[in-house]
Amino acid sequence: MDRLLYVAMSGANSALREQVHTTSNLANASTTGFRADLASLSTTAANASGTRNYVQLSGAGADTRNAHIESTGRDLDVAVNDGGWLVVQTPEGGEAVTRRGDLQIDPFGRMTNGAGEPIMGDNGPIAIPPFASMEIAPDGTISIVPLGQDATAQSVVDRLKLVRVDDPSQLQKGLDGLLRHKDGIELVPDASVRVIPGALEGSNVNAVASMVKMIELSRSFETQTKLMQMASENDRASAELMKVS
Repeated sequence: MDRLLYVAMSGANSALREQVHTTSNLANASTTGFRADLASLSTTAANASGTRNYVQLSGAGADTRNAHIESTGRDLDVAVNDGGWLVVQTPEGGEAVTRRGDLQIDPFGRMTNGAGEPIMGDNGPIAIPPFASMEIAPDGTISIVPLGQDATAQSVVDRLKLVRVDDPSQLQKGLDGLLRHKDGIELVPDASVRVIPGALEGSNVNAVASMVKMIELSRSFETQTKLMQMASENDRASAELMKVS
């Protein structure tokens, strides 16, 4: 009876944990540059003899496939080309990569994305002095016309740190939604990476597929709980038979 209980318990637990990732994906179906979570399940022996096995969520990766790019016409919006990534500074002071390109300038002159994450340039976090207009070139070069100057006084401020990851499996998604190299390697700029000014890449979440997955997981969880109830009822019936004998 305990075999049935192990299988049902682990199945219900995995369905519940996988549902967390599915819910997160669905909630971010319209978030700029979001990369969907991918849950990974594995079978693990519960004892040394291998007679008790259960399913567990062994990890969560990220779907790094490209999403639809839409033109916005906004000067601070950028979409990154295939294989390329923007680099942001993490709260711990490290670096992570993202495809979120809805850039903005905060009250302190720092360039961030829509999530408030500082954008990294060739010389660290990008800081922009007061400006009348700004332009981001396809190679990531940021040029401004300083406040109070005419249009001919354009000057280069910095360049977006653009990197390329040839093997997306080396990227690991953190709880903050940012992607980092599994080995903690700081990625170097790649001059071949280009951005599309005035455009944004959307989320690569398939909302319909996520809804279907959510329903499947809900039904799976219900089935597993029913099996656990069945195991409990069978156990009680066996105990009653033992009393009679």
